[in-house]
Formats: sequence, C-alpha cells, structure tokens
Amino acid sequence: MKSILNISVTDYANFGHDNAESLRAAGYNVNDVALSPHTFDYPECSKVVAQEELDQLIKWHDIIQVFHSPLGLAQRLKASGKPVVIYHTGTGYRQQPDPIHKAYDGWVKMHVCALPELYEAFKFRSSEPCVYMVGGVAVHFQNYQNKTPFKVGHYPSNPDVKGTDKVAEVFQNLLVEGLPLIFDINTSRVGYSDQINRLKTCDIYVEMLAGMQGAKQYGSFGITALEAAAMGKIVITNCTHPEPYQKHYGAFPFIIANDAKELELALLELAELTPDELTELKISYQSLFFTMHTYEPTGKYIADNVFKGLF
Repeated sequence: MKSILNISVTDYANFGHDNAESLRAAGYNVNDVALSPHTFDYPECSKVVAQEELDQLIKWHDIIQVFHSPLGLAQRLKASGKPVVIYHTGTGYRQQPDPIHKAYDGWVKMHVCALPELYEAFKFRSSEPCVYMVGGVAVHFQNYQNKTPFKVGHYPSNPDVKGTDKVAEVFQNLLVEGLPLIFDINTSRVGYSDQINRLKTCDIYVEMLAGMQGAKQYGSFGITALEAAAMGKIVITNCTHPEPYQKHYGAFPFIIANDAKELELALLELAELTPDELTELKISYQSLFFTMHTYEPTGKYIADNVFKGLF
C-alpha cells in the first residue's frame, strides 16, 4: 500500500490530523506532521517537526497532502515530484486566493475546497480536478440532559470572525420572562479540552452569525459546529451557500440560520419543544452526523472523491 504524508504549517482546527485519522479508519497508511504547534493544545495532533525532517519525510512517502493552502511550501513540494493534493481552508485562502492558485495550479493532482461559499467559483479556476469536502472529527459521547430551561451557548475561537456581537444582540432580544432558554457567551480562548467541556454544558450551540469576512464572502460553518454536533448538541450555524454541501452530503446535521431573524426564529421554535422532544431532535441530528462526518465515513469520502482515479 502506498504511504501518505499529511503536511500542515500550522494545523488549524486539527484539520490535517483529523484527515489522517479518517484515512487510518479507512485502512490507509498515513503519517501527519506540522511545522508549528497549534495554540489550542489538542491532546492528539500532528507531530511537530523541523523543516529538515519534513524534507526527509517527503522523500520517504508516496503521496503528499498539504493543508491550509500554504504558499511557502509550494516550490518545495513541486520540486519533490510527488503527487500532491492540496486542501484549501479558512481565512488565508478566503482573503487571498489568487497567489495560492498561481503557486499550485498546473501541477498538483487534486484541489480540495472546504469553503462552500467559494466552491462554485473554485471549480473554474484551475485545470486540475477539485472536490468539496467537510473535515471529519472525533466523537465525545455524553448523556443527554432532559430538563428546562435549555442552555444556549456561544464560545467562538474568534469573536470578530464569528459574528459574536450579532449573536449577543439576538440573545439579548430573547431575554423575556417565561422563555425556557438561558444564554451563555464566553469569548475567552481556551485549549481544546476546556472547549469540549464548555460545549458539554449546552443543549443548543450557536456557532456563528457572519455572512462576510471583511469584504469577502463567508458564512460557512467551521469545525466547532461539527464537534458540537458530534456531541449531540442542537447546532445553529451559517451556510450562506448550501448547494455544495447538499450535493455532496445531503441534509445538514444542524440548523442553518444566516441572519439575525433566522437565528431568533430558530431559537424560539426550539424553546417551544418539551425536554423529551428536544432530546429526540438531538438524537436525530447526531445520528445523521455519524453517517457523514466521523472518521470512518470521512475516510471513505476521501477515498471515493479525492483519491479515486488519481493513485
């Protein structure tokens, strides 16, 4: 079996490592490394290596996957002569796609786009094939709470990016007597384990409310939405361009609210549920999530959509 090397400069949201775990679950031989540690201190993450060790690893592996559109690695990877798959994610690609495409177009085997708001335009930018995909995440099981009031949480990695001011305004508008919802916003940055513990306290998690990032299109859910959904939370988040997700995966395992009014209506509808009804909805969304975005189905998705016909 061919060996795969996953490379990140900084592995934002543990995306490259979770990709490696997904491929391992599908039976692939994968090594995953990063050039710098992530500030969120994941208990399991890619091994941090120096550039010299990375150069050796590139020589030893058959297939290279590179994450988060790193400009600085383009020439080194091209010179290696190895087949390369590049994953485009997050702020770096969203804000400045042109130099990234200039560096990578024409020689990589496959582009993977994790940004649904950019996917349709993305497909026409380069001569190489491209595919949309969502990252896989680990599962943190917990018992479902079965009581009111329902706790609604919002714990953003970056309040400006995630639209926290707008979320807070909606929460404030819903502070009315008798509504069985309590709201909790905490913008302090914590490590991964502490973030998971914060998520565990919620019944409902509002991930983001941001259709734009500066002058660029945004409004696509992130890894935190997946982590919360994996834990059995009702997740409310953005997806301003749902078509790529629906085409590749089908129904969302969370509630989509792309503006303040939609978020407010979603919360009011959830507030009308009994604890048993909310629990049934949690189980339904979590079951749907398990079929698509845990490690094993994600590994199969990569095999069928990213690797098929390439290697």
